[in-house]
Amino acid sequence: HGSGMVIFMIRWFLSQRVLENDILSNYDTFVLTRADHYYQCQHNFTEFNLANNTMYVPTGEGHGGVTDRHLVVSKENLLDSIDIVPMLLEMNFNQFLFTDNSKPINHTNPESVLKMIWKAKGLHVKPFPRVMFTCATKFDTTRWQKAKENVPGVPGLMIKYVKEYNGTQQNCEK
Repeated sequence: HGSGMVIFMIRWFLSQRVLENDILSNYDTFVLTRADHYYQCQHNFTEFNLANNTMYVPTGEGHGGVTDRHLVVSKENLLDSIDIVPMLLEMNFNQFLFTDNSKPINHTNPESVLKMIWKAKGLHVKPFPRVMFTCATKFDTTRWQKAKENVPGVPGLMIKYVKEYNGTQQNCEK
């Protein structure tokens, strides 16, 4: 019932298009995000220090790993960050069931898989204060969370994840 492999495959297809079209030579920084994000305030991603294999994700929605909804990454680390499928297929299944100290993992989800693979690739993830939240309209379909509350001041737009919205409001008031 999960959609984790779908996002990993979409990112694999993206990695292939990046290579085929020589996109890495055109940009220093990449922002992978969702089309259904509403930016409440300025996203100052150009100020992030991406040295030493560092990438940035917004706070919240990590679910025991790293959120897959938004990523700021350097051109040096873009392919390693999005090309998850080959390493996923090469890994021993027990790596998904046990932690480093051989204790069973209670729940494996896309976020925990990302955390594990990025760590294995030597990528470092830093959080930044959330400036966006996931939104929807009443016509959107989903297999997960349905939007229930209206975004104040934006007719027809609804809040999909209240925690994201509240975090965005807190960070954008500063």
